Amino acid sequence: MHAKMSPDNLYLRFFSFSHVAAEREARRICREPGPDHAALLAVLDGEVVGCGSYECAGDGSRSAEAALAVADDMHSRGVGTLLLEHLISLARSRGSAPSPRRR
Repeated sequence: MHAKMSPDNLYLRFFSFSHVAAEREARRICREPGPDHAALLAVLDGEVVGCGSYECAGDGSRSAEAALAVADDMHSRGVGTLLLEHLISLARSRGSAPSPRRR
């Protein structure tokens, strides 16, 4: 998926036009999941069309950084939104993310 991304999409996702950044990201998200990080793929007809991951901050705040990438031809179809929703659900089930604040 990263190899097919437009230069603009690569730059917006990795702040670089280099495919090295995309390769490094692919290795990072493909590592074994742990209690402080996880990654999910969105697959359509056997092809990866999106990926999302989170990394806990590690400062005891229960905050995390999320990263998303969506194939150029799948933008504005809700892929990123679904990935983010599933990442939040996964993090919460692992105790890695705060529950929504109640008023």
